[in-house]
Amino acid sequence: MILFAGRPTDSRKGLPLFLEAVTILTTLSGLSAFAIWIVGGSPGEIRHISHLINRLSPLRELHRQGRLQLWGRVENVALAELYSRASVTVVPSHREEFGIVAVEAMMCGCPVVAAKTGGLEDIVIEGQTGALFEPDDALGLAATITAYLRNPQQHDIHGKAARARAMRCFSKSETLALVAQLYETNHRRPDQSFDQVTSNRNQILSHERLSRIKALVGEDEISVSPATNGRHPVFCLKAGGKQFIAKFFTPRFSLQASLFPDTASLSVERGGLISYYRELYNRENPLAPPIRFLEEAGEPLIVTDWMESLAEVSDENLDDAIRGALSQCQSHLPLADCAELAEYDDTLKRVAESPDLSRIHQFDLASAKLNARMTGARLIQCRTHPQIELLRLQILFSENTWPLPTEFRTRVDQIIGLLLANQEIVSGTPKLAHGDPKPEHLLVDSAGKIFIADFEHSRYTIGPCDLALWFSFTGVRGSLGANASRVCERICKLCDSPEERYLGACWVVSEVIFFAVHRFTCGDRRELQVTQNFLRDLPMVLVRNEIIR
Repeated sequence: MILFAGRPTDSRKGLPLFLEAVTILTTLSGLSAFAIWIVGGSPGEIRHISHLINRLSPLRELHRQGRLQLWGRVENVALAELYSRASVTVVPSHREEFGIVAVEAMMCGCPVVAAKTGGLEDIVIEGQTGALFEPDDALGLAATITAYLRNPQQHDIHGKAARARAMRCFSKSETLALVAQLYETNHRRPDQSFDQVTSNRNQILSHERLSRIKALVGEDEISVSPATNGRHPVFCLKAGGKQFIAKFFTPRFSLQASLFPDTASLSVERGGLISYYRELYNRENPLAPPIRFLEEAGEPLIVTDWMESLAEVSDENLDDAIRGALSQCQSHLPLADCAELAEYDDTLKRVAESPDLSRIHQFDLASAKLNARMTGARLIQCRTHPQIELLRLQILFSENTWPLPTEFRTRVDQIIGLLLANQEIVSGTPKLAHGDPKPEHLLVDSAGKIFIADFEHSRYTIGPCDLALWFSFTGVRGSLGANASRVCERICKLCDSPEERYLGACWVVSEVIFFAVHRFTCGDRRELQVTQNFLRDLPMVLVRNEIIR
């Protein structure tokens, strides 16, 4: 259920843009059935909107099926039920001084997809209570809606956070207190932002969390401060003359489930116990910081040694050191012959013989079983083979799974076709990968040894997955000057064999496309453009460096 609330003929509210996005949704594959509720407007306005809808074939068909309903003006007391039933509330305004509809929806536990304009940017927290898209971008609006339609858990987690934020920041008592603070000149500095005034909005260090940390380390006199602003609450703490890092594992939703259709056979759960179990699986990994304390009950908690960050060191100077460290990770806990490995090999062969989504899904299930040893037996989607990921993307692009710009589709089709043409699917035993070797995860102890934090994305993969992710994080994503030649030079330098170089290129391409599409479904076109620029020069670079022959 997708909800629009507002005066439908008010040009500022963006109903025509919303209807354009709905029309785009009707052209996409792999979406669950959805309905549209348009709430607001006088009887005269409803007649005008009905006339418009009946002149546009896709909307007329939705209306005929009863999937597009015009409610007109409703009593305020009835709005709460409509918001509560919606999967997402859309606020596509071209101009919005505040955005009361967004606040009302969040109060009712409904995530909000809103245009980046006016007060909406202050109300909706990107990736926590909903999504923000660029104004007047129908493709971007449609893309953000698809993620909620494909993954109910994304709605559940964002909806819960939306209600909590609305109650903290916009309830009557909180609002009156903030108004009073505006007149207390000694309380608020003129340069303080709204979020600084309401700095308790995240409740990141709750009394319960602080009490658990004290009990776990066995010290009552401790110093605790937030360490990061990531998905999981992380704290620096000093206790007994020592420094530690404490990390709580909160539930989150699966990015794959929000992007890919037909993932029903696999769990959409992430974070929480799954992340905790992955950390425990890698407890003896030579790259993992030593775990000093841990607690599974409630919100899982792990306390590790505190180490210095390597984030300030240039990426290129770290390449050789990273290769050595990641090689240690690959050699840790090698897979032995087992039924899960045999099933993995068998489904891989079947995909190689006749690639289609049905066989790729069977391979996904086999990969999930292979990796269940580190996820607490939960079967989750694990991207384990770069060629299979390219095949998946190739098929999903051809089936119009996402509302992507034509030029991006063209470049993706070209580079995937080039990488897969006349290439056999590489077999072999998957090796352990960290799964998220970002620069900010790199640590060093007093002896200069490199460690990598956060093994919560670890999985068994084929080829140099971690190196490719490192190249992606440090040479493509987030960089408007992404240089295909430099990335390929790094692949050739750090990957020893032609097969490793080829698989490394496949991993880089599959990952940058995956994250570009993911960010687009969050309303952010920037990474889409970065990836498109990177793919422009890549075909010639791959041929020139003989990564493909």
